Amino acid sequence: MENVAILIVGAGPAGLATAACLTHLSIPYVIVEREDCSASLWRNRAYDRLKLHLAKEFCAENSAENILVIPGLDSFPGEAFHSSRYKSGKSFSGKSVLVIGSGNSGMEIAYDLAIHGANTSIII
Repeated sequence: MENVAILIVGAGPAGLATAACLTHLSIPYVIVEREDCSASLWRNRAYDRLKLHLAKEFCAENSAENILVIPGLDSFPGEAFHSSRYKSGKSFSGKSVLVIGSGNSGMEIAYDLAIHGANTSIII
């Protein structure tokens, strides 16, 4: 094995993005992952239509720790949850649903809701 400068623990989205950045900078690395596939959280615990989209050059700072607090959400009478809990639009058929955000997850979820008969709106 060649000498490597970086050991990446975990082949999730952050680990894969880090690997992409290191590749772009020609810095050798090794990824270790306890699961039997990359991005196991996305592949095994996400909604049915989710596809893993990796940019060819991805070196943006990780902002996943930033949590958006929506004023008034605590008094919202409907159901509100993060995309990580979404599985399928089947149970939303005939219901009005608002998807907040138009990133890959938001657009995939909005499409899935629409094809399952939900009255789907997106806010950006």
